[in-house]
Amino acid sequence: AATSAAEQQLPDCLKLIDAIGVAILLHRGGRLLYVNTALEALTGFSRAELLAMEFFEIAHPDACELIRQD
Repeated sequence: AATSAAEQQLPDCLKLIDAIGVAILLHRGGRLLYVNTALEALTGFSRAELLAMEFFEIAHPDACELIRQD
């Protein structure tokens, strides 16, 4: 399968994380910095759409208050 230029630039550890079938994201202060392919599939949003969102836009509403307390 052909890979995008962005995928070719990912460090090897992020390539592994992208291949895992579990949704994974990295954020700082609520701003999404990295999302893997499984999160795209789970949410139905593209990587570009997700990276333009805040963490709490995609977190389950029941979990938001608990997450904010930590």
